[in-house]
Amino acid sequence: ALEAFRQAQKLQPRNISFALNTAQSLLRLIASAPDEALKEECRNCLQQVRSIPPSDSRYERYLKLCKHVEAA
Repeated sequence: ALEAFRQAQKLQPRNISFALNTAQSLLRLIASAPDEALKEECRNCLQQVRSIPPSDSRYERYLKLCKHVEAA
């Protein structure tokens, strides 16, 4: 799934759903095998959508992912 999300994000780098899905997939990998490069890729995904407005239904998910990547 991660490769599909990476491809989708390359095609539409500003797509919030693609960025969040990619970040979530990366965090799952990091949980089982910590890797600084994957963590940095995850941060970059989240950085791309940092302007997500709090009114967006995905905002809470974004915040949770941000917290998880810093705790990883």
